[in-house]
Amino acid sequence: MLQWLRHARLLETVDAARFRWLARDSRASRDAFRQAFGEAPLPPDDIAYDAYGTLDWPFYWGFGKLAAEFLAPRVRAHGHGGRVLEWGCGPARIIRHLPDLLGPAWRVTGADANASTIQWCTDHLPGIEFARNGETPPLPFDASAFDCAYAVSVFTHLSVDLQHDWARELRRVLKPCGLFICTLNGDASRALLMSSEQAAYDRGEPVVRGEVKGGTRCFVAYHPPAFVRHELLREFEVVDHLPAPNAFGDRQDIWIAKSGN
Repeated sequence: MLQWLRHARLLETVDAARFRWLARDSRASRDAFRQAFGEAPLPPDDIAYDAYGTLDWPFYWGFGKLAAEFLAPRVRAHGHGGRVLEWGCGPARIIRHLPDLLGPAWRVTGADANASTIQWCTDHLPGIEFARNGETPPLPFDASAFDCAYAVSVFTHLSVDLQHDWARELRRVLKPCGLFICTLNGDASRALLMSSEQAAYDRGEPVVRGEVKGGTRCFVAYHPPAFVRHELLREFEVVDHLPAPNAFGDRQDIWIAKSGN
């Protein structure tokens, strides 16, 4: 059904209707969040749904904290301090937890293409630097500006050409031997593909489901491990591959790499 809607150019229309349906119950989810977690600021419904496809606020907070708890010790193990970048930070589900987990020796920066998201983050989350990037490179940072960078389910919403362009750009803004962590739709997502897509995936070819605006949640890419190692991250040294299920859920693989010297 989703593929039919995609080919009929109706997927985004149906997704917008789903948002309006879920937004009716958002207040109840916000109240449940406040009972569990207090009065931490939450982003507006529209930019949260645009990023995550849900208005489940306890999940927004809980997943973000778990992800940050996975990332923080790996960042700390990389050095005693410096700068860390979240590329595609969205409305701060993960990055908002990092300053407390990393400590004052680390400067935390988030970048995203959504202007409304960056404005909300800037207004509500002091102590974190936020910057808007375009839909194509470059990032608004100097070369070798960061010791570490990570991207959670960002390449998964880009065309193959843009994936390569952004991988090179992330390599540019990382220091030599900088740490890079990303999540991608790997083997655990293969069952979601049609038979012709599975055949391409099994040949080591990335599978892209487009026919919607690139860079959005409805635009989805799948990444065979061979493609990741030999193409997408070819300018990096892959040091670990954690297939799903893992700390980021049941679908996406975690890739850990370092930039070259």
